[in-house]
Amino acid sequence: MSLTVVDHPLAQHLLTRLRDVETPPTVFRTLAKRLTILIVLEAVRGLPTVEVEVETPLERTTGRLISPDLVAVPILGAGLGMLEAVTELFPEVSVGYVGLERDDATLLPTSYYEKLPPVEGRHVLLLDPMLATGGSAAGACARISERGPAEIRFVCVVAAPQGAEKMSREHPDVPVFTAALDRDLNDKGYILPGLGDFGDRLFGTGPDSGLPRRVKGSARVEVCEAAFGLVDEPLVPDGPGFVPGPGQEVPGLPGSHRCLLFGGVLQSLVGFHDQLEDLLRIQPPLQ
Repeated sequence: MSLTVVDHPLAQHLLTRLRDVETPPTVFRTLAKRLTILIVLEAVRGLPTVEVEVETPLERTTGRLISPDLVAVPILGAGLGMLEAVTELFPEVSVGYVGLERDDATLLPTSYYEKLPPVEGRHVLLLDPMLATGGSAAGACARISERGPAEIRFVCVVAAPQGAEKMSREHPDVPVFTAALDRDLNDKGYILPGLGDFGDRLFGTGPDSGLPRRVKGSARVEVCEAAFGLVDEPLVPDGPGFVPGPGQEVPGLPGSHRCLLFGGVLQSLVGFHDQLEDLLRIQPPLQ
């Protein structure tokens, strides 16, 4: 098995920002997509091409196109964060899905979903951001290999030595492309230094997803809890049951910040997938 670490300065810049625990999901998704593009560009190096003739505005000439037999297969669910980069680079790509879930006790993968297009004789890009123990990657390779692809290339964001060794032992014909080969795994199978749970950080579903930390007793938290009815006694500047109205000053906030409220619910200025920080935004006074 060959292991290629993409050490381009931009790739390392993006990876460093992905590692940062303060990076929120909205930014994390964008960084993941951009970094995947850089890794995939390296992964498709050497893929077969076909010569074609095209007409330029001035004359006919020949060029080369990647033969249209590429299949992208993300491992659900974190692999979905890498798929858009591939489909933007190769709009004609076929897409399949493999659902593998790691058992927290045994660290072994179990399958819960599989939907693949015809892959016989085709080139497969297998996408999974974290090559940790290697169980999911090796399991997905085994399932795809049964269908007779011409080649499988595994693309990840970060790899651990244990996962790379497992891939080398069980699938020596599958090259691995990554932005980093990290130091080790902890006792829970997480890569060190790694970047945490990629799926949680991608979708904002975990405690270390980059969302603002909840500081109990802070004015910001109390205002938000009051607006959503999450406390029995909301913030009380003038009397019991008080909830600040639109544009009303909120005591305890620096600079006499005001809270945008509609019927006790904070106004959302952002789209569906935006982070909680945006949904609970405290606005400075208008100038």
